Amino acid sequence: MIEILTPDDVSKIKDCYIAEYIKNLLTNLLTQTSDCSLETVGGIFYVENEKDFDD
Repeated sequence: MIEILTPDDVSKIKDCYIAEYIKNLLTNLLTQTSDCSLETVGGIFYVENEKDFDD
């Protein structure tokens, strides 16, 4: 599982199509905050495989 709080975190995603989608989503969400991070309000969690649900 990858926790995405800042635009730099998107680079951890290997699938370029998913990374682009999340980058656009993050950009839209960051227009709502003043510190370029979602940490104050939550985050985006990208689940890479179903094993992550067990953890």
